[in-house]
Amino acid sequence: MTMSWKNEFSVGIQALDGEHKKIINMINALDGAIGRPEEQRIVQQSLSAMADYVGRHFRAEEDAMHLAGYKLLEPHRKTHNDFTAVVMGLARRKNLEAVELQQILVNWLTEHILKIDKDYAESVSTWMNALKRQH
Repeated sequence: MTMSWKNEFSVGIQALDGEHKKIINMINALDGAIGRPEEQRIVQQSLSAMADYVGRHFRAEEDAMHLAGYKLLEPHRKTHNDFTAVVMGLARRKNLEAVELQQILVNWLTEHILKIDKDYAESVSTWMNALKRQH
C-alpha cells in the first residue's frame, strides 16, 4: 500500500510539510518488507525509526505552536502522545505484518494532517510571517 503526498496535506509550512513527506516515505518503505522472510525484523526496525523520527517531528510542531501562541496546543499534544502510545503498543506486538502497519500509519497520518494539523497551520503561518516582517 503506497501513500502519495497530496497538496491537500500541506500545512503551508515548508519544514513541517517536508517532515510529513519523510513520514510518508517511511511508510512506503515498508512495501519492501512485504512477504520477505525478514519481514518481522524490518517491521520492528521501521517502527523504531518511525517512533524516533515522529517524536522529533512532534516536538518541532509543538514548539512552533507554542511560539505562535496556538490556543489548542495541549489537545494537539495529547493526540501526539496518544499516537506515541499506539506506536509503542505496535512495537510490542509479535507477528505484525508490514501491510497492517502501513494501513494503521496511513489512516492515522491522513486523519491527523487533514483534521488536526490543518487547525494550527494558520496560527503558525501568521506568526512566522510576522517574524519575517520584523527582520
